[in-house]
Amino acid sequence: MEKSDSPTSIGGFPVEGHLGTGGMGEVYKVRDEAFDRELALKVIRAIAQGDEAAAFRFAAEGRLTGQLLHPAVPPVYHLARDEQENWYYTMLRVRGRSLAEIIKEHQTDKESPWTLRRLLGLFVSICNGVSYAHSRGVIHRDLKPQNVIVGDFG
Repeated sequence: MEKSDSPTSIGGFPVEGHLGTGGMGEVYKVRDEAFDRELALKVIRAIAQGDEAAAFRFAAEGRLTGQLLHPAVPPVYHLARDEQENWYYTMLRVRGRSLAEIIKEHQTDKESPWTLRRLLGLFVSICNGVSYAHSRGVIHRDLKPQNVIVGDFG
């Protein structure tokens, strides 16, 4: 997914593409040149820039996510402000498919490797991650199959 008005760099991270848009932020594929790796970078959406309450919530989201150390939660590596003083954070870029895509494949493709048993195991893993977040006082306010990415290795 490309965006024609994507920045070329955010916080010194070269932007390689646009991954998506959420309620609070835009997510880009960026290059971490120090480690020669691809990351996801979430920056506060333009519509919320300059809104101190939104900036506070965005920074809090980055801090809270960075405190969650669980296999079902992508690790956050860096939280900072960019050249225009807008908050952003970098995290592991999970390569995979959304849970929504996997469920649809299961429903429509009789040859799908996603059996009901395998889907239930995945669901338990997701529930464990959500339960861990809840135990840390974190509530995901937009949890839906489209927002759950299942990595290439489960």
